[in-house]
This record gives sequence, structure tokens and C-alpha cells, in this order.
Amino acid sequence: MITGFGNNVVSALAENVTSIQTTLTVMPEQGAMFAKLLTTDMENGSNPQSVYAILTLTNTGQTVNEICHLTAVKGDVLTVVRGQEGTTARGWSLNDVVANFATRGSENGFVQAEQLQTGQYTAAVAGGSENALAIQLPGTFFLNGSTDWDFRTPIIITPTLTNTGAATLQVTVAGRVLGTFPLFKGKKVELEAGDILADVPIACLLDKTKTFFSVMNPVKVYSLGDGLVRRVNDVLPDDKGVIILTPQNISAYPMTGGNLDEEASISLISNSKNPATGTVIYSPMYRVVLKGRGGDQDFRDGASGFMRLVEEVGKAAYLQLQWDGFGTVHEFRFDQNGNVQLFGKIYTGSGASFMTEDANLYGAAWGGYATSWVLEQINALNVALNNQITASINNNNSGWVLPNFQLKNTANLGGGWEKDSATGRIRQWGYLNAGATTGFFQVNFPITFPNYCANVQVTVVNGGGGKFADNFATAGNVTQSGFTCGQDTGGSYWEAIGW
Repeated sequence: MITGFGNNVVSALAENVTSIQTTLTVMPEQGAMFAKLLTTDMENGSNPQSVYAILTLTNTGQTVNEICHLTAVKGDVLTVVRGQEGTTARGWSLNDVVANFATRGSENGFVQAEQLQTGQYTAAVAGGSENALAIQLPGTFFLNGSTDWDFRTPIIITPTLTNTGAATLQVTVAGRVLGTFPLFKGKKVELEAGDILADVPIACLLDKTKTFFSVMNPVKVYSLGDGLVRRVNDVLPDDKGVIILTPQNISAYPMTGGNLDEEASISLISNSKNPATGTVIYSPMYRVVLKGRGGDQDFRDGASGFMRLVEEVGKAAYLQLQWDGFGTVHEFRFDQNGNVQLFGKIYTGSGASFMTEDANLYGAAWGGYATSWVLEQINALNVALNNQITASINNNNSGWVLPNFQLKNTANLGGGWEKDSATGRIRQWGYLNAGATTGFFQVNFPITFPNYCANVQVTVVNGGGGKFADNFATAGNVTQSGFTCGQDTGGSYWEAIGW
């Protein structure tokens, strides 16, 4: 916790206080100036600090006093920790003084130049053993019952022994052991023998998990002494600790040209990937570039071509060869099933013939495009076939088809109808005799005309009587299926024509 301060913060008790009370009530409307003691004018939002203030209780004559730590304010009620800095909690009376006076404790909280320069709070000489270091530091983390602690700056430790292997650090602050923490270097790598040298300070940073310290200057990274920097592929460091490797030292291909050994190969391996099904992922690429020569798509420094693997997880994978330059990007794909896919045309060696993206062929063998040649051949065959079919039909119609398959006329003479099958003309006939009754009678045709009844004729039958004026016959209400016949007692014949 850090100490808060104010200017001329003085009040009086509004009621008597016993020696065991942990709250004080000050005069009305004066609690706010005590609350301000628990704030600071400069804050770091990423590094919040708990604040307390030091109060003095005294009588009006200031003959006796008690020092308290102020931890909270609510209205005019102050929450305090009693009897601090060697004073004793006692009872106090109404109107006794409550003030934020300077005390030995508040003054000791200020860091002086010498304390800062000698690392009073962040540096220590290590005790313990060569691989189990221990330090003790002063601090105010645990004042007033607080339990929170942290180190945001390096701790400088001067060891008295050289380590012989992996090491730990026990940290004690204000008499409280914070814990024993592993010491690592780099990416959480254990220290090696000789990483810590006696009397050579090391800088330790606490990890944000507060579970280990990182040593920022392990000897084997920065020192050449005693062969602590290892050789690399039999190449030793120079007098400045620098190891210079040539391509030959690491069997690499020189950036400025050269030859790979006969059995050499190049592998480009991606980081481990664990994507969801359907996600498209890419391997590293092998790329060649003509600097400043027309590339203006994915790569701005020139025309280029590259090769890489592409996988649509759980669905497909293919080797991609891509060209980028002069305003276009084209590619070839070779998939896991042995299929080849391209986006453009396939040309012969001379370039005179090619296959288009829609699989059409072009070349001298076809006289142009293959589709045009095939259509010409089909049209020629159609013309020849049509001519043959027409000639055959004409010959067969006159010689055999018509005599054998021409439609025949049909009739039912006893039933009173006949039909011309070539023209569809139908003729029907019949006789009506209603006996001695004169009137109108319905006549139904033997068959129904499919389309239309065009004409009905009726003829009077002479019964042999002498009154020719009484003999009559009529036709009316003609339909496809019949008509109404009017007649006298002699009867009548009828005939109907239609189709």
C-alpha cells in the first residue's frame, strides 16, 4: 500500500471513542477532506495502488497522542487501524483532535536519492545455496491486512556463489515469504551451470503469472569467458562474441548464387495447423521473382511465380503453381487424385494449336476450332441422310406403301351408315313409321357424327290415301346425334350427311 496525503486536514471527534473502536466520527461535513487522503493526483491505470493515510489523535493541548492508519471513509465516519508506529490505542473524548500530521512513518515512506541509487527496495545480495538463492526486501505490500503484491521492475540480485544447474529464488518481503520461484532464461528455459557467476549481478523480471522469474543476463548468452559460449558447427565466436556463419558452414544455398550438393533437397515446412473442416490453409511458398518486371497483383516488386500446397480441410488439397504479372494472375492445380486443372489455354510447342478453358480444340487438323469442324461434318451427314430418306419415301409411297397402307372405307349397311376413311365423310339413313299417330318424333342416328351434321333430308311415304295434302314430313333440331322428325300417319324415310 502507498501513503496518501492532504493539506491542512484537521478536524475534531464528534463523539467519545473507546480504545477498541475501529471507527471515528468527525464533525459534520468534514469527512470529505479525509476521503480525499485516500486518492492520488497521478495514477497508472495498468498499475493500480491501494492507498492508506496516517492520522494522529491528540488532545487539545497535544500532550498525548495515538497514530492510526486510515483505510476507508463513509460520510463522516472514518475506518482506522489503531495504535500504529509504537503508540497505544486509548480512549478519546468529544472535540479531541483528528489530523493528518506528518509522522516518522509517513516520512520514511519517501524514497530518497541514495535509496534509489543503491536499490533499497529492488536489489539484494543473495543468500541460500548456489542453486537455491534467497533474498529479503523491505516493503509495504502487507500493511493494514493487505495481501496483494507484485514486482513491475527488475530485481537486481548479487549472487555469492556460481550456480551448477537449474536454480530457484526465494523472495521475502517485510518478513513475509512470497514463495520460491524457478529462474528461467529465454523462452522459459532452465538455467545451465555457470549462467550465474558469484559477485556478478543478475537482473530478474517477475512473469505476469507470478510463478517464475526470467534472468535477463544469463552468462552463457552474453559472456565469452571460460568457453561459456558454445561453438556452432565448429565455428567459434570472434573477440566480440560474434559467430559468423557462411552458407557452407550450415550446408545452405547462398543468397547470391551457388550450387546445391548432388544429394541436397529443400523442405519448406509450415507451422503446425489444426483448423476446422472447410477452412482453407496454405503452406510456405517457393517463389521466383523478376524485380521490377510487370508484377502488380499480390506482389509489387515484379513479375513472379510461386509454388505452394493449398488444403481445404476435410475436402480437397492441391499443389498450386501461380504466375503473377502484367495485370493478370493465372495458376495450375495438381490435386491429390492426380487431376490437373488450369485457368487458361494449353498450347502446343509451336503455339499454333491449343485447347481453350471450355475444352474446345484449335488447330490446322480441324481447319480452325474442332467444334466448327464437327458441326460441318454433322450438317453434311444430315443433308445426305435427308436426301436418301426423301428418295426412299417417294419410291416406297408409290410402289408399295400407298397400295398397302392407304386407309379403307368402312360401313354397316344393315345398320344404316357408311364412312369414307380418306375424307372423313359419313352418310346415315333410316325409316320412321309412328303408326296412326301424326306429330313430331325424335330420331337418333345409328352413330354420332364426330364433328358436325351438315344436312338431313326426309321423304314422305304415301300410304295410298286420297288426301295428298295431308302427307308431310319435316326435319328440325338437328344435332350430331339425331334430329326431330315431323310426319303424318304414312311414315317417312330420312338421310343425314356429316363428318
